[in-house]
Amino acid sequence: AADKYLVKLDEEGGKDLVMKRRRFSLHLVPFFADTPLSKISGYDIERYKKQRLHEIAIPGGITRKAKDETKQKTTSPGTVNRELAALSHLFNKAIEWGWIDRRPAKIKRFQEAPGRITYLSIDQIKRLVEFAKQDQNSQIYPFIIIGLETSMRRMEILSIRREHVNLHQCSIHIPKAKGGSREQPITQHLAEFLEAYMTALPKGSMWLFPSPSAKVG
Repeated sequence: AADKYLVKLDEEGGKDLVMKRRRFSLHLVPFFADTPLSKISGYDIERYKKQRLHEIAIPGGITRKAKDETKQKTTSPGTVNRELAALSHLFNKAIEWGWIDRRPAKIKRFQEAPGRITYLSIDQIKRLVEFAKQDQNSQIYPFIIIGLETSMRRMEILSIRREHVNLHQCSIHIPKAKGGSREQPITQHLAEFLEAYMTALPKGSMWLFPSPSAKVG
């Protein structure tokens, strides 16, 4: 089921395929082995969670039993949650594709502590901007400016097209944001910066950050 799921997901243009393959091949498939998808129970999933939390996280994705090696870093609840999310997505797609008629088990994920938010000081921002100006890659400086002014995610910034930028309304349309499409407000300063930046882009370029290796755009 996992192999067929990954193939069909690839055909559909699914996201995060590299990590999904990794999670299935290294952890989920070895644990559940030959258990039919429809026979996976809540008890099986709880056993999986317990086993993964007691495995030592080794660089490269390999794990081993922790036992007495208390000084070693064990697998985090967040890592296990990402694996459970992949299994949950397999359940959902299996229903959509008609492989099973219902979810075989309810998946309860670990509660995670809120992530630490790190802020740059004024001095750090100034240094970052100065280094960005000096970078040999001409895209670094505008990328940093957009990031500092909007707090947009990396892939959101790299996916900006000319048509997404509305200089008159001071906004950037983000069609594929994490929570769906949204309009990102921008300052007048950033609008003026983007106007000058887009004017300097090569003619015919659809993207604000065109790939040097791309044949189109």
